[in-house]
Amino acid sequence: MSTHKTGLIIMVAGVLALSPDALLLKLIDAEPIDMLFWRGVLMTGVLIFYALWIERTDYSGYAKRFQILTVVLAALHIITNLGFLTAIQRTETANALLIIAVTPLFAAVFGRLFMNERLPRVTWICILIVIAMLGIILRHSASFGDPIGDIAALVTAIGMAVFFCVLRARPSISNTQVFFAYGLMAIPIGFIFGDPLAMTGAQMSLVIPLCAILMPLASILISTAPRYLPAAEVGLLMLLESVFGPLLVWLVLDEVPPPTIMACGAIILITLSVHAALSERTRRRLAAARYSVPR
Repeated sequence: MSTHKTGLIIMVAGVLALSPDALLLKLIDAEPIDMLFWRGVLMTGVLIFYALWIERTDYSGYAKRFQILTVVLAALHIITNLGFLTAIQRTETANALLIIAVTPLFAAVFGRLFMNERLPRVTWICILIVIAMLGIILRHSASFGDPIGDIAALVTAIGMAVFFCVLRARPSISNTQVFFAYGLMAIPIGFIFGDPLAMTGAQMSLVIPLCAILMPLASILISTAPRYLPAAEVGLLMLLESVFGPLLVWLVLDEVPPPTIMACGAIILITLSVHAALSERTRRRLAAARYSVPR
């Protein structure tokens, strides 16, 4: 099997594992702060165990490599998690996932502002189109729904974009250490400000497979896929969650997005897909030109 096919299988499997997240959160119907606690206990615990088992890390050396930014990113990860959980609870699934799908464009803007990364003209055009669509979605929610959920999704997308930019600027930061710090912070926050132990057995029957199996599996697969696929293709395949997630909620809970949201969502997904395809073509052209220069 070719490297590209291996990457496709890994990435699609990761997206499929991630897609039921919104549906299960709707079915669990718990407070975001309570879900933050269980994500900290279950998901982070599984990921840390996996990372330490794979890397065979020396524990004392592992602890010494912690940085201040590790804690900052962990706190940011808590904010984005609470934003996502609030968005799923307070707005329609399609709204939340479509807004969060714009994260790569926010990351591009922050890369330009703080890392002086050049943005092609096509990226600026895509940003303007997406901003216009997000404005329509937020206005629609303010008029007919709950804008708090859409705002929470927007905060999540911005927070994730900052998270990715910092990791790109400081590659020495360990992802596993960020998850470890996130768990250490999320567990007491969720326990003090929420009531996670009061969740029913029916709720926990969904919380455990979601947080201990699906979420860690999706994280491992999606973080592995870039070893085999270009970044643009990974970003393009991630858009499948914005389709599968609302589709599952529609099939099980009969939550149908309004026509306005569906139209804006279609434009956003098409715009992001075109941007990813053009970015990948540009990357290949520049790589071909670089290797063709006589030495």
